[in-house]
Amino acid sequence: MTWIVGKLDALSAYPRWFVVPCLILAGLGILWFLAKVLKWSLWILVAVVMIGMGVLLILGWMG
Repeated sequence: MTWIVGKLDALSAYPRWFVVPCLILAGLGILWFLAKVLKWSLWILVAVVMIGMGVLLILGWMG
């Protein structure tokens, strides 16, 4: 917990009205990035499942 206090001490030189919006924007940026990673992970999962089902269908058809 002391490392958080140490990091926030470096921000104490800036006005609070500047620090709070910057932290909010940084948080929103991180959330946006995580949402993009989740979206691409779901697309990859769907593609792998579809390819796997196609392979199983072909293997079942070939006997």
